[in-house]
Amino acid sequence: MTQMEQHLQPGEVVTDRTRPSPFALLAHPVMLAVLFVAGVMFFTALLSLPGATGNGRTSAVLLMLFVIIGLAVFLARQARFLVYLATAHYVVTNYRVLGTWGLLRKTTLEVQLRGVTGAAIDQGVIERALRFGDLVLATKAGSERLVALQDPRSFHGAIVRQMEDSRHLRGTAAYPLHLVTPPSSPAPPRPTTGRPMPPGTPAQWAPDPFNPRQLRYWDGDRWTDHTAEA
Repeated sequence: MTQMEQHLQPGEVVTDRTRPSPFALLAHPVMLAVLFVAGVMFFTALLSLPGATGNGRTSAVLLMLFVIIGLAVFLARQARFLVYLATAHYVVTNYRVLGTWGLLRKTTLEVQLRGVTGAAIDQGVIERALRFGDLVLATKAGSERLVALQDPRSFHGAIVRQMEDSRHLRGTAAYPLHLVTPPSSPAPPRPTTGRPMPPGTPAQWAPDPFNPRQLRYWDGDRWTDHTAEA
């Protein structure tokens, strides 16, 4: 169980999980660079054979040093992708898509299924042959790309199923209100009257003092204009 799975919301369960495929290196510039270096080193080894001239050996050594330095710089620039492949984990729950990756600096991803407007798989020929690819989640705010996933079609299917389930459950008691994020901007007018909550009451959904048939969001200071069915 990953750390993010230990901090799920009440009533939230993991329905599927995945991580990046190691085969992604085969379609990544890192592997192309390694193959290039292997070819150059083979060539320099030929130049260094006993029958090669002194100038040929010197050229071979200089070429090898140049390639080694270039490879070191290239790998340093691609280190972020290598760390991602080694550490990334994704899960889909009955309410959200979650992801995390990184060693010293952790990056997290959270996409609520209620905000997803579409999901698409992005694969090339090599990716389809090796069964990995990117999964793009379209949201109202933009898009999120889950890179180089193992068997992305399976994870895509799990997300689509949970999206359908969440649409059927939203607005019912089975969909927790703590997963309903009130709109942030532009902020609607706030009510100026109504029974205040006791001092120190944290932000939460509570019975609406203006309408007993619904809930209203208390932001920790006053009643907002965001409501939900009771």
